[in-house]
Amino acid sequence: MYINKSLIVVLVISAMLAIGFAVAGTPPPNFAGTWTLDKSRSKDLPRQFENVESYKLVVTQDPQQLTVEPNITRGARSADRSPDRTDRSGDSTSGDQTGRSGGQEGRRGYRGGNGMGGRFGGGGMGASKATFRLDGKESTSESADANANPSQATYKAKLGDSVLELTTTRNLNFQGNSVTMTTRERWELADGGKTLKVHRTTETPRGVQESNLVFNRE
Repeated sequence: MYINKSLIVVLVISAMLAIGFAVAGTPPPNFAGTWTLDKSRSKDLPRQFENVESYKLVVTQDPQQLTVEPNITRGARSADRSPDRTDRSGDSTSGDQTGRSGGQEGRRGYRGGNGMGGRFGGGGMGASKATFRLDGKESTSESADANANPSQATYKAKLGDSVLELTTTRNLNFQGNSVTMTTRERWELADGGKTLKVHRTTETPRGVQESNLVFNRE
């Protein structure tokens, strides 16, 4: 039987192009929504979470950027806080503008050994809003705590076909010393988009903290 080799080559190339276009046309995952931490399904949470009644992430996403706004409600045992105190961040474009209470709490956590605590906390449990560019480039923001100590945060994101990688590096001055803290997160949707799984690694002068957080979509 005669086989037209040219026709076979054309068919193979067409099939490969079709597969390539299908893959290229797959939209990236969308993490937008309000996510509530499920402490019962999460593992290796830092000590700060023992006092947290509710920890939510309000995420907005468009083709250019992704913004994450933590919303934390603490219990009555949280130091220097009233019961059911809720922390919210500032301006969505500021990236890292935490109020006076956030800065004070960060310093208390440093002295008290709670993994840096608060705003600069081990485990990345800050109360500041962060905006990440989705074109692979870094963005930065500058702020100061209640004692006018300056700090700078650098944000970088890598959005893949199914996974989002976020890196936040904070450089700050603590009692005249320069301190660098880096938080890396790997986000992945599960259960048909109803669950957000976050593997979080935080490096501070006190060491490395790894946690696996599970959030449910509201």
